[in-house]
Amino acid sequence: MKGFAQAKGTILFYEDQDVVKGLQEQFPLYAENFPIWSEQGHGIALYATWLALAEKNIGMNVQHYNPLVDAQLAEKNMISQLTGKLRAQAPFGRNRRTQQEIKTSKQKAVSKFLETNNHLNLVSRLRTG
Repeated sequence: MKGFAQAKGTILFYEDQDVVKGLQEQFPLYAENFPIWSEQGHGIALYATWLALAEKNIGMNVQHYNPLVDAQLAEKNMISQLTGKLRAQAPFGRNRRTQQEIKTSKQKAVSKFLETNNHLNLVSRLRTG
């Protein structure tokens, strides 16, 4: 946690469990899907936040220290009365790398991912012929 001390701030992402449960009760036919859809929505919110910050040349990384930090954050931020479940923490601040370094790093990561995931590699090969 000390490694994030240089961050300008941290965005906390919560999921309101009462909302998910309420939707499950309201639409029982789809009840088992609401936790999945909530998780997908969570991912979209993280990605949208990252994109918005990146557009302003602000770096962000996503951490999942919960439940280890739940009690501390609830006490410090006075949010214990919420029915929210902490899903992620996103420290943000100045980028330490140039945009070109970030782009190159991303390209390498995608290439490595494709090499190690045979089913995706097969799809990639099929597309390129």
